[in-house]
Amino acid sequence: MASARAFGKLILIGEHAVVYGCPAIAAGIDKGARAWAKRSEHISRLSLGVSQVTADDESETARAFVALLERLYEATHERTALEVDVTLDLPPGVGLGASAAIAVAIARAACDAVRVQPESQLILEAANAWESVFHGNPSGIDVAAAMAQQPIWFVKGSAPTPLPCAAPLCLAVALAGPPAATHRMVSKVRELHDQHPPEFRQAIDRIGDLAARARQALACSELVELGRCFNENQRELQALGVSTPDLEGACDVARAAGALGAKLTGAGGGGAVIALCDSSAERVLEAWSSRGIQAFAAQVGANPSPQTPEAS
Repeated sequence: MASARAFGKLILIGEHAVVYGCPAIAAGIDKGARAWAKRSEHISRLSLGVSQVTADDESETARAFVALLERLYEATHERTALEVDVTLDLPPGVGLGASAAIAVAIARAACDAVRVQPESQLILEAANAWESVFHGNPSGIDVAAAMAQQPIWFVKGSAPTPLPCAAPLCLAVALAGPPAATHRMVSKVRELHDQHPPEFRQAIDRIGDLAARARQALACSELVELGRCFNENQRELQALGVSTPDLEGACDVARAAGALGAKLTGAGGGGAVIALCDSSAERVLEAWSSRGIQAFAAQVGANPSPQTPEAS
């Protein structure tokens, strides 16, 4: 049986603006998904936690599974039925890239099971086929981050570029509210684009400028400047209407506990907040915990786990 792992993701700077051609910075984290795959004499099957689908189901998950497999079939010229099992150690549906991590892990394990070289472009295309079923026309940033734990510079339509990170980033991650559907948040931002094009373009360009500043701060380990970029990005996201009182409150608590900066990560409307910490996330995590906010620590840019599939 073949086994492979993929990472969850954090968008450090640039969500929503990335849809309109601006750069964004994202990174994988050590929580994510693992998939096991083996050939089957029956119809392809996917087990994800307690749920199970087969390739002939009508469910959204089954359609995503089939879309992923179809891309692999195109590359292998062989229709091999597979049994796939997936475990997830990342909260789903909160903007941390759980769906993309699942897709990348499945694609890697499936390639190994049928003895096909898991080339990056093939994994990217197969995982994006899965994501397209759930999200329509995703930017691709979640899949790109799921494939690389190091920070990446991402521009829609271009290959992601690894970013130098002078020192590991210490982050605290909070689950600050019930998540909203990504497509709903994207549509909400699109309405602003359609109603106020000049002002919208200016806001998007400001976020693009923040990404450039954050890139330089990462390269030089200027954490205070990176924290400022987090805070300014959060103000822009609030102005775009994708923040919520729960997300704002979690950001305020983190800053009061010593975080250098805090912002929502992902589509918004609920979900996750990230806080940049100086050397330890403990104070921020304690502050969130005292208010009943579930949270965990994450490092970015430090000793990434092996990304290639493992045979077992």
